[in-house]
Amino acid sequence: MADESGFSAVERDRFEQCFKRFMKFTSQGDEMSRTNLNLLLDEINSIDYSSKIVTEEEANALIQFKLCRLIPLHDERLLVKVCQTVFNFTARQQLNLTESTLLAVTEYLVGGAQRCQPWALPMILQALGAVVYENVGLLTKFHDILLSRRGILIPLIEGGATEEEVLRQAVQTLENMTIKVSGQTYMEDRYASLCFDIFMKLLHKIPTTRLESMIQCKVMICTLRGLQNLLAATKIMPSEQLGPLLAGVRTSMFHGISNIPVMVPETLHPTPLSNVEPSSADKTPTSPQKSQAEDNTKGQGNKKSKKRKPKKGKEQDGDQQGQPDHGQGQDDTKLSQAMNGLSVEGQVRGEQAVFRPAWAKISSSESDFSDTEGGQSSRYRSTCAKVRQCALACLHTVIKNTDKKVMFGYWSSFIPDSVTSGNSSQIQTLFTIILKDPSPKCRMGALATLTALLDGTKTFLAAADDSDQSRTAFTAFSTVLGSTVHELHRCLLLALVSENFPLTLTQLIKCLSTLISNVPYQKMRPGLLSRVVKQVRNFLGHRDPNVRVACLTCFGAVSAIQPPLMEVCHIIQPSRTTSLSLSSSTKDLPNPVTAIKTNDPVDSGFSSNQSPESGNLEAGNVSPGLSTPSPGISGTQTPVYADPLLQSQASQTSWLIKLCVKNITPQPRGFGENGEYYTEPLPVRLESLQVLAHLTKGYFPIIRNSLPILRDLTCKCFEDSDGVIRLHTSKLLDELTQALQKDIQALDQSDGAQRLSSTEVHQFWDYILNGPIPKILQRETHNPVKAVTCDCLSNIGADVFNIISDVNFVADAANAILTCMADSSLNVRLKTAWSLANLCDALVRWNACYAVSNLFRNSLLNHGNSPWIKDILITLCSVVTDCKNFKVRINAALALGSPAERCHYGNQDLYLHVWESLIKGLKTAEDITDFAEYRYRDSLNDHICSAILHIILLTTQEDLTTLSDLLTKEDITVYFDRFKNSTKHKDVLNLNFKSYIVLFFTVELPQAEEQLRKLESDGSLTESEKSVVNILIDLCRIEGNIHAREYIRRLDKLERSIVSDFDVDQQLYNLSYKNLMSELRVCRQLDEE
Repeated sequence: MADESGFSAVERDRFEQCFKRFMKFTSQGDEMSRTNLNLLLDEINSIDYSSKIVTEEEANALIQFKLCRLIPLHDERLLVKVCQTVFNFTARQQLNLTESTLLAVTEYLVGGAQRCQPWALPMILQALGAVVYENVGLLTKFHDILLSRRGILIPLIEGGATEEEVLRQAVQTLENMTIKVSGQTYMEDRYASLCFDIFMKLLHKIPTTRLESMIQCKVMICTLRGLQNLLAATKIMPSEQLGPLLAGVRTSMFHGISNIPVMVPETLHPTPLSNVEPSSADKTPTSPQKSQAEDNTKGQGNKKSKKRKPKKGKEQDGDQQGQPDHGQGQDDTKLSQAMNGLSVEGQVRGEQAVFRPAWAKISSSESDFSDTEGGQSSRYRSTCAKVRQCALACLHTVIKNTDKKVMFGYWSSFIPDSVTSGNSSQIQTLFTIILKDPSPKCRMGALATLTALLDGTKTFLAAADDSDQSRTAFTAFSTVLGSTVHELHRCLLLALVSENFPLTLTQLIKCLSTLISNVPYQKMRPGLLSRVVKQVRNFLGHRDPNVRVACLTCFGAVSAIQPPLMEVCHIIQPSRTTSLSLSSSTKDLPNPVTAIKTNDPVDSGFSSNQSPESGNLEAGNVSPGLSTPSPGISGTQTPVYADPLLQSQASQTSWLIKLCVKNITPQPRGFGENGEYYTEPLPVRLESLQVLAHLTKGYFPIIRNSLPILRDLTCKCFEDSDGVIRLHTSKLLDELTQALQKDIQALDQSDGAQRLSSTEVHQFWDYILNGPIPKILQRETHNPVKAVTCDCLSNIGADVFNIISDVNFVADAANAILTCMADSSLNVRLKTAWSLANLCDALVRWNACYAVSNLFRNSLLNHGNSPWIKDILITLCSVVTDCKNFKVRINAALALGSPAERCHYGNQDLYLHVWESLIKGLKTAEDITDFAEYRYRDSLNDHICSAILHIILLTTQEDLTTLSDLLTKEDITVYFDRFKNSTKHKDVLNLNFKSYIVLFFTVELPQAEEQLRKLESDGSLTESEKSVVNILIDLCRIEGNIHAREYIRRLDKLERSIVSDFDVDQQLYNLSYKNLMSELRVCRQLDEE
């Protein structure tokens, strides 16, 4: 029965009566007052505080104004009852004390601890620990008396305590003092350092000290929590203490599950190449006690244990339920078959004793034991499990606060590096807990610790290599790492077969995802990823959505592997024909998303009502849709895929895409047509969108034919009511549009790849721009969605606009972008400006340079010394040196080589600036950050050289002095040699190059050399000016290394083509034909000679 405040009515009434009597009580200092006070304390402590019955106001008033004032410190019998009351209010009722009450009661308890008899000390310390809990920042005045060596706690812990309970409560209080609360100041560094040293001593001393077993466990728990609190609060990990800390924590990780005698090594050493357990050197020869323990273990292993079912109505112990079924119903043959070739040597012998300690065979039902033995045994097992949990949590914090490079050196102490070490009972690693610990919480903690250990180690694991299988006397470090990687996969997959506790299973699959994200599979033998995916697919229909999310995260990690691997391609692609075939044309598939029905095969491994454990995992029964790696991916290393090789395999929709589409979109419930639909939980939908984004980014060539499905999926998801779905959809669209842009940029590559045509890309963008994009940009209230969508528009790219002549398409893109220019979000406006700049850069800058070139060539326009000429030339110089778009730079070089007169280049300073910019443009053309621009490099080099050649034609004697310092310092001969030699490799039948080759060989170079010879003959030239002329003549000279017959062949082709081409400029034709004929006659004469 409870009132509106949630108080237990009966107990609340009892407390109210006691409280009123207490507040009215006044002590007369006689025996009667003491007796009444004693009765009041007994009555208030007899109340059941399991439910909330006390308010914070009542607790603070009673403690501060009555308990701390009425009961003297020398009356120890009443003092311990006061301590019990304080503990009930603070620990059991979890009430917050005001600062004044906190200071008063702390001073009271500290005074009691300093003068009381030893028998009262445990209760005082218990109350003190409850009071200081999460209040260290408010009790700075007591830090010295509590935390210094001359204070209360440290002397008791270091040997002053004669009773075990006093030691436990002192350590508990010290642990509570290390808890940092947000917004409060923390203890000084000297106190933190002292506490750390005390906990370190306890960590190494307590496991081997003869204490009552429960006391020992509780002291270890407090010690480990205290260390974890200090590490989390100070973020400091002393390098000299790391080895001893890891040694103590590692020993505590196996408390209660090992039959090996407990020995704590002084330290662990970072020995990544060591195959020996670090503590083995410290172990003494086998003692009689150890032999007896081994005999007992053997005796227990030979006994048959009866497995009893728990009685109905009673819940199993939380630490015992969900134990991995490592032996029941499976022999070693089946388990080895389930691991698909992974060795399980020694792991399974048909008995549970191999996987769990002897006492773990006892049923968790307490009815199987007597009241005394069963309860104590169960409590002890639970407490031991808490020790292991605390040790794993402490190790997790150590890993998080330690440099990855430093922690990598201790891997051999926690991770096996071979099958032998993984199966040895003498070598204990994290997998000892993951595979053998009866507590699912401990297994989950070990997996979380392993995940933290693996996270961020990609740069270190990059050295792993198991391709070299030759046996030598020396084992390379890369080979050891490769063996460690294999063992990680083997043990995690072994755990995946046996684990059935949902939370632990979720963490296990997440650990696999982290491993996949950090392993260099391109250096490993193929097959590891196939085994992982095969096992994980068995849990796609798990009833727990968290497990399904973890599976999708794992698939996302596989899809994000770079460089892309052929093994991943074989995993993604279906191995059998499905009922859904896709055409690359969008008109053939009006609504691909709706074409995927609920009863279409997704190849999940088992149906939604089938448990993972019921799946047949025997050898040869490969899960549907996952083919065995073909001979194309066999060998010593996993090959990186090539785009053309995949085209023949990419004709069908991947099972992974179909799975993600089903997860994202609403699906009909059951097989009836009742109109009811259901949607997967939000995390499942979000993770599915991320998997599709990873697939699109890394493996777009094998999912090109699924573009209609992805297009319609994004359009449908943009209409979803959940803003987070729309955000992740926009990210998927961003990856998709980037992939399309790369396809367009690579259209002219002759590598045999079947890329999307320009028409398909145009249709895609036309559909998007006339579909969800305008609605998102106009009506979306979620600013991140707008921002990412603007990023998508920036991915249209110059190449798309170059292949599209539809003015309406450009207008649609511009209108969609301009919609967000006035958005209230700064981030949206920034993304919009970026997209608009990309749009302008694709059109305006390219066309502007081309227009300026035509402007300079038009002799009817009077340029003269117009002031705008200087601004245009300076802008063109900036573009030709710094613009990332090489096609824009080509047009800028073309424009710089177009002015017909020297006066158009301005004064000497501007003329020199043009020269400097062109030379710098030749050099910066070599610095290619975007590989897509590489194909334009030679063309840019040719156009810049042609512009320089044109300027040489206009060079005057006054210019020679200006160019003296520049040309003597900058050597551009190599660029001109490439310019002249490149003509031997170009297609002379190309219309654009016909004009170019004619100008180059018959007009520009001869005229430039002739102009320079005239300058050279001028007797008024200085020595520096003559040097400049000679440099320029060398640039314009045609080397005699072009074979005459080859030259004739090319010129003959030019003669025949120029006569028949009406598109060639008439003036150019008239200018060059005469020189062409003369050149032919000379070449034929040379050939005859």
